[in-house]
Amino acid sequence: AGMRESLGLFAESLLVADDMRGFEDDMRRRYAALFGHAVRGACPLYEQEYGPGEIVQQASELADIAGFYQAFGLEPSKAAMERIDHVSVECEFMSVLCAKEAFGLQSENTELSDTSNDGQRAFLRDHLARWLPAFCSRVSKADSDGPYARAAALASAFMEAECRRFGITAGP
Repeated sequence: AGMRESLGLFAESLLVADDMRGFEDDMRRRYAALFGHAVRGACPLYEQEYGPGEIVQQASELADIAGFYQAFGLEPSKAAMERIDHVSVECEFMSVLCAKEAFGLQSENTELSDTSNDGQRAFLRDHLARWLPAFCSRVSKADSDGPYARAAALASAFMEAECRRFGITAGP
């Protein structure tokens, strides 16, 4: 499904909730079943769970992610309760790069816009595009036609569009 269709299906899954309490309970139940409360649930939320299991390789990958964040003036909060390879953290980093690029374009700061665009391409190629397709596939299969499957379909469609835009081949 394309991005427009995926967005429509995702929005539809949120709008059909007549009983908000029942909807919230269902979302909590689905979340626990899909992602659990441990690192290695049915659909791990962490990049490192989709790559080689060797501790040295994982440490190197985490250092690379941290290096990206630091290169753009970001660092995890000391009070952060989440690992830096969590899907939400990596996506938030990409949103910061997009905002920096937009600011650079608006202020005619080509160095900032070019650097931010290059950072998006590199982070997508080296991280998100390598593992997010597998994550989205797992969520889609595990949640069937539920709201998380629809969110995963939207994320997958968006990832495909971004990979096309940057000329990157996504991982399996």
